[in-house]
Amino acid sequence: MYWMMTGTKALKEIATEKDAAVVSRAEEDAASLRAEHNSIQQQAMGTSFVAVPPDQVFQKEMAKLKLELQVPVCSDTFRKIKKYSEKQLHDMAVAFERLESSRQKLLMEVDNQSSEIEKVFWR
Repeated sequence: MYWMMTGTKALKEIATEKDAAVVSRAEEDAASLRAEHNSIQQQAMGTSFVAVPPDQVFQKEMAKLKLELQVPVCSDTFRKIKKYSEKQLHDMAVAFERLESSRQKLLMEVDNQSSEIEKVFWR
């Protein structure tokens, strides 16, 4: 059971890391869009650098749209990783059950052989 808990914990950590990466990427994209927006405004005005207040609504909408586009990709990737990990976990559990069954059979065989050896020597 320990390895099952560890696998689940690892999947949660992967999801958290993916979410943090998406947010970080959205922030980077927003900063890039801000810079591009300022550059376009400067070109349109035909002047050198003039402090232009950023269009916050535009920036927020662009960041939000980028995030909305990236989240499904991460969610789909997470689902695939989770499905693959669950299959591996199931396969490992099945293999473990087979090994345990074989171990029990071997122990029974050793006991039987021991009993036979004792009978031969104690007659």
